[in-house]
Amino acid sequence: MECGHCIHPAASAEKGASWRPCEFPALVSLLRHPREGWILFDTGYGESFANATRRFPESLYPRVTPVSWKPEQSAVSQLWAAGIEPANARYTGEWAKALNRAGRTSEAVQAYETAIQLDG
Repeated sequence: MECGHCIHPAASAEKGASWRPCEFPALVSLLRHPREGWILFDTGYGESFANATRRFPESLYPRVTPVSWKPEQSAVSQLWAAGIEPANARYTGEWAKALNRAGRTSEAVQAYETAIQLDG
């Protein structure tokens, strides 16, 4: 799933690439484990990121690396669209401890954490 994107020079990610800005999608993987159920790997951009980057110094991130996302691109919206209740995604993981995960209190993460807490 693509949950928004940021814009940054291609050369920041690939040696010898252009310094022209390009889109870097925030990709999220949804896996179904035969015993553990749904696993959401990463959460992408969303309202929580917007809230977490409103104040300095976090506000520098979207100024240097502009972010674009629509509500229907959120992990929660895409899970519902696929017929999956967000709370049924028992685990989340993330590729890196990056600022775009700054808003770890998003409704998606809250739903997963609630499911984990209820499961014991």
